[in-house]
Amino acid sequence: MSEEPKQSRKYSREFKKDAVAKMQTCASVSELARQLGVRRKFLYAWREQMALRGAVVPPLDRPPKEVSTAMLEGRRLLELERLVAKQAQELDFFRGALQRVDALRRKSGSGATASTTKSASECSGKAE
Repeated sequence: MSEEPKQSRKYSREFKKDAVAKMQTCASVSELARQLGVRRKFLYAWREQMALRGAVVPPLDRPPKEVSTAMLEGRRLLELERLVAKQAQELDFFRGALQRVDALRRKSGSGATASTTKSASECSGKAE
């Protein structure tokens, strides 16, 4: 039993715009996808791409500028929240690493030289 590889189909920009416009008024995106012969996830991806470019077809109850601005602001807010979370993780990591280094330095106080010469508390107030 041999399976033929699926051919990826290219959709025109106009087809995508029409499909996204129909999404605004259809009752079921799954049904629309079946009617158009595309995967439902493509419809959502096209809508998102158009929103990022400011070419989204707005819902009927909002003017175009509000939709694209709101979507872009929401995206930016998510990006910033992810960045803050990542930075918090990095701070926790480095804080823990610094505590371990300080603990090792205190243990090796029997004349052995640590790999660093100043603790973080000594360095924090001085600028060289």
